[in-house]
Amino acid sequence: LRSSLLDDPDRSLMQKTLRDYTRTRIAPEGIWDEQTEAQMKLSLALRTQLWDQTRTAVFPVRETEMASYFLETINDVLNIGTRRQVAARAHIPTRIMDVLFIYIAVAAAVLGYMLGDQPGGNREATAVLLFLFSMMIITIVDLDRPQAGALQVPQVAMEELVATLQRDAPPVPVAPSP
Repeated sequence: LRSSLLDDPDRSLMQKTLRDYTRTRIAPEGIWDEQTEAQMKLSLALRTQLWDQTRTAVFPVRETEMASYFLETINDVLNIGTRRQVAARAHIPTRIMDVLFIYIAVAAAVLGYMLGDQPGGNREATAVLLFLFSMMIITIVDLDRPQAGALQVPQVAMEELVATLQRDAPPVPVAPSP
């Protein structure tokens, strides 16, 4: 919205770059692969391009309130993109996951040892407890990979934003045929 306040050609360039950048911020489903890596590199290039275009567009009006508001907005866009990128790559360290698996193995061994001498052994309670431990670890692993597990972070808000930006884009002029 604020980029629409700029004069052309800055307005058109900025809006196109914002549309392109927003498309790259939709996190793909599944594991990290070459396509995701290429999308991330494009996003970083567009982030740099967006900042360069912002500097160019704001420079003539740099001492006005509009410049301040616009810079703040673009800065927020770039910060949110960076946070999303960091969150996508930040995972629970392998050492912590190993400790969780060791914990469940030791808990199972201790529980088996303690209930082994008793007649009947409370096998149902043991099975339920081990099932709950296992579900806890599976949930932690699933939450650690927000685009690859059963619990996925929906991308609807980003998809709606892309659709809105595309809808509000000025029509591309068609060259007359000779």
